[in-house]
Amino acid sequence: MDDYIAGIRGAWLGEQLGFAVFMARAEAEQDAALAAKWRSLAELEQVTGEHMASVLKAHGEMPGEAPLVDWENEAFQTYLSLPHRDVMNYMRGRVISALEDFESLLAAAPEADQESVRFLVDHELALLTFIDREASGGEDSLAGVQELLDR
Repeated sequence: MDDYIAGIRGAWLGEQLGFAVFMARAEAEQDAALAAKWRSLAELEQVTGEHMASVLKAHGEMPGEAPLVDWENEAFQTYLSLPHRDVMNYMRGRVISALEDFESLLAAAPEADQESVRFLVDHELALLTFIDREASGGEDSLAGVQELLDR
């Protein structure tokens, strides 16, 4: 159970950092349509983080304050400096890695946590769909993201 809670804590932290970097990307984006997409992704990170915070609280853990963002970190600089299409390629590898981790968390999740941890997995799947649709022209790329936000 300790590994499971550590994984949930790590997921919560990742969602906090994801929110920060996606909002920063939205603010830096010159294209209004792309900026709106990044804001939607940030909102999904925030909602997913709330799900992870509720799991932590259910297990007697306090998620704490949002972490300080190291804007000099290579990952953050990559998100902020690359053109949109290149960021999609970079993001894809990170999402696939996180998806594998989150699927393991789902397999270990107690019954009471299943819905929230399923949301965590589904949010990575929605991000992957977003990335793939952006790579092929961007049409309807936020459909899965919006579906989760409407839950």
